[in-house]
Amino acid sequence: MATFDSLAGDHRAVLQLVLARRRGYEEIAGMLSIGPDAVRERALGALDALGPPTDVPADERQLICDYLLGQLPSGQEGSAQELLAGSPAARAWAVALTPALEPVSVDPLPRIPPAAPSQVAAARDTPPPSAEQEAGEPAEQRPPSSHWR
Repeated sequence: MATFDSLAGDHRAVLQLVLARRRGYEEIAGMLSIGPDAVRERALGALDALGPPTDVPADERQLICDYLLGQLPSGQEGSAQELLAGSPAARAWAVALTPALEPVSVDPLPRIPPAAPSQVAAARDTPPPSAEQEAGEPAEQRPPSSHWR
C-alpha cells in the first residue's frame, strides 16, 4: 500500500482537490482539461494504491470511492451504504482507506455503516480457521461440530 505522499502526482492532485479544496469531479475536469470520467479513474487509482489488495469488483470500488470522496450523484448514497453494510470485503476496503484520507480532508468522511445483521450472524456462525487452514494446508474432513450450530 502506498502512502498519500507517495501517490502518483495526478492521483494525489485529484484527492487534494476533492478532499482539501472541496472540488467536484466536473470542476476538476474543467481545471485539468480532461473528462470527468478521467478524474473518476484517477480518484479510483489513488484509492486502489492507498488501499489493500481486494477482490471487490471495480464497479463496486468506484461506488465506494465516489461515496468516500463525497462525489456520488444525488440518490446513490443509499446504494453505497447498502454495499458497505452487506459486503464484508467492500466494508474492509473502505475502512482500510479511511486513515489515509482523513488527514487530507477538511470535512469528515462519510460514515461507513456497520455490517448488516445477516453479515454479523454469518461471521459469528463460521468457525475460526484451523492452524492447517491458516497455513494453506487442506483441513482433514470432519463432520460439522454441533458447537457451531
